[in-house]
Amino acid sequence: MPKKLMKSAVTGLVLALIPVPSFAQEALGRQEYLNSCAGCHGAKGKGDGPLAELLTVRVSDLTVLAANNDGTFPMHDVLMFIDGRSSIRAHGSDMPIWGQRYVDEASAIVTRSEAEEYAKRRALALATYIEEIQQ
Repeated sequence: MPKKLMKSAVTGLVLALIPVPSFAQEALGRQEYLNSCAGCHGAKGKGDGPLAELLTVRVSDLTVLAANNDGTFPMHDVLMFIDGRSSIRAHGSDMPIWGQRYVDEASAIVTRSEAEEYAKRRALALATYIEEIQQ
């Protein structure tokens, strides 16, 4: 792994493993969204990202998840979709399996158990941000 990429991975891992105040967690979730999701789902979560037209499935509008679930944000489902390692695949084969990517990234630096914790925190920060952008 190149030094710059390794430094970035270590910094992200440290930030994800240290308990942080909620305002910092919100910032981490927003940054994760912009880095990992906005390409397909768009900067505002409407499903209109620059890569959306290249996919074989329609990209979800993430701002209406609560509205489409009787006004309740489906946190568990969103976490499962982000993780992607369960047998339930939210968006067909085009949705990346972020949970495995997060674990693989962290496993180069820490134990498997710590990598799993890192993946959970990273997914939770992202899901919390998605909850914040609900209409």
